[in-house]
Amino acid sequence: MVTKKILNYDVEYDEKNERFLVNSILPSINKNRLEQGRALFNLTAWMKSKQIQETIKDIEDNTFEPAFEKSMGRNSETYFSPMLFLYLMISEFTLKTPDINSILNIKIPA
Repeated sequence: MVTKKILNYDVEYDEKNERFLVNSILPSINKNRLEQGRALFNLTAWMKSKQIQETIKDIEDNTFEPAFEKSMGRNSETYFSPMLFLYLMISEFTLKTPDINSILNIKIPA
């Protein structure tokens, strides 16, 4: 596990499996939401929404890999593929090209 800096937030990234630990960004998402006077983020509700279910299906159909993985147990952790993580970040923050490059681990001229 390594820590990536995205939007000045530390996000845990599993290099071996190329997955982001969503739990590591949730406190930052909620801090941002509270500052904006919005309700706390509900990951379960977000994952169950029709739009996200369609996005997950599209990601999996196009990459032939799971869009997310969830461990079981009391302190379960949720991992997102770079594409699903990017979708979450776009829905919660204003991203710039360097932020997107960092998430997708690609080099695109700014």
